[in-house]
Amino acid sequence: MVGTICPMVHGARTKREGTKVLVMHAVGSLAGAGMMGGAVGAFGALVFGKFDRNRALGLGLTALLCLLYIVEELGFIRLPHPQSRLRVPASWRLRSRSWAAWLYGFALGVGAGTPILFNTFYIVIIWCIVMGDPITGAIVFLGFGIGRAFPIALLSGLKTTAEASSAMQSVCWNLSLIHFVNECALTFSATVLFFNSIG
Repeated sequence: MVGTICPMVHGARTKREGTKVLVMHAVGSLAGAGMMGGAVGAFGALVFGKFDRNRALGLGLTALLCLLYIVEELGFIRLPHPQSRLRVPASWRLRSRSWAAWLYGFALGVGAGTPILFNTFYIVIIWCIVMGDPITGAIVFLGFGIGRAFPIALLSGLKTTAEASSAMQSVCWNLSLIHFVNECALTFSATVLFFNSIG
């Protein structure tokens, strides 16, 4: 997405127009994330809303899934990774810069319509379903939307798209470190979910 939004910002005729592109991208990302979280939470309310015992079981199973994904991160097993193979259409770039930025942000904010790179995303979805609260789901996913929009805003502050792409590559070079952080997040989540399921 750096290779799409940053050129839109740098290609803007004025700084104000470039800022508008960034704001529209961020708003789209937050809108998509909030909508996805609310929908997932609403689905969970239908499934778990009247059954507190099912909620405790759901938290326990989510904790177990965290542990399984940790084992997968370590390379011992292979778990399914349901996801869309869709990509954000390149034709959206032909629209006005602001609306294209909003559409890209929205598609990325939803998260499930683009490739999912890390297992923690599945845990967040399942946890929101188990909690069964659309507001909680929306708030949790808003954090995801901010996480998608914030790096692009930072990188767009660089002078050229080439500098932004170079900076992105320098940050992402160490995949083993990223996987280690993911494993730590899964371990923490499994612990919290387990104690909540028996509490």
